[in-house]
Amino acid sequence: MLQESKNCDWFKEKAICITGGGGFLGLRLAQEILNYNPKKVVAFGRKPISQNNSLLKHKNYEYIVGNVLDPKALKSALKDCSVVYHLAALKNAHSSKLEPLKHFETNTYGTANVLEICRSLDIINFIYVSTGHVYGCPNYLPVDEKHETNPLSIYAASKLSGENIVAGYSTSYGLSCNIVRLANMYGELNTETIIGRAIKQAINGGPIHLFNLQTIRDFIHVYDVVEALLRIATVRNKHNDCRIVNVSSGKGTSAEKIANMLSQICIENNYGKISIQGDDRYERIKEFYLDNTYLIKLTGWQPQINLSKGLRLFF
Repeated sequence: MLQESKNCDWFKEKAICITGGGGFLGLRLAQEILNYNPKKVVAFGRKPISQNNSLLKHKNYEYIVGNVLDPKALKSALKDCSVVYHLAALKNAHSSKLEPLKHFETNTYGTANVLEICRSLDIINFIYVSTGHVYGCPNYLPVDEKHETNPLSIYAASKLSGENIVAGYSTSYGLSCNIVRLANMYGELNTETIIGRAIKQAINGGPIHLFNLQTIRDFIHVYDVVEALLRIATVRNKHNDCRIVNVSSGKGTSAEKIANMLSQICIENNYGKISIQGDDRYERIKEFYLDNTYLIKLTGWQPQINLSKGLRLFF
């Protein structure tokens, strides 16, 4: 936990803005930051959050509805802030193929918009949440931050374009930037992900159908991602340059193993035995996982929720 680190007071009395603050990761990041007595947390999102959300009752929390393509709304959200977590993005690889310009507009131009407001307000601490998809097909495993980038989707290309803009602003204007490349994050019933799809199928009584069961990916629980994001912000970037950090479990797990684990968990929770189905669907990237060595060395972070524990949290 951050409480155990030397920088546990880093967030105290700071004003922090989270773009994409109404999303799965943004809401959990805000909740955790509020535990460290910040001056305020401003969440900026495209849609309102539920009025029943306990965050809205916190005196140091403010939620602003707006779009990263709207400079006026952004400036209102970022004023008086000293740290920005930029999470806002369109994230669906399939829909990005159908609407490429929309994804570049939000993920690339939107990122430039946020950075330009940061520059105008003298906000120099910027954390950009990107994706491990920017690496493309791995030349070696695990994939470290020095691996070449070769995005295979419009989504990944738009996020890499955002990374390049972050690097350009950092070099040109002396911003202290962190680019965080995430592995496959899980922790909600998002049917666009392998785990989300499998869990929903299991809860509905099965079968669990996960296409090519031999596909191997790197899965990291949202709680561990939040902890990593907190720690990355607290480690000073001495030269105010652009730092790239992988956030991952550091190992790969096959879709078949996930399905078998879920089947066992269902039995333990009296759901009954769940059948598992797969097919020979072609996967361009058969095996992919990220090296988290740099993150561990930089911050002392270690993943706390293994896949077995993470899957059980759904039941």
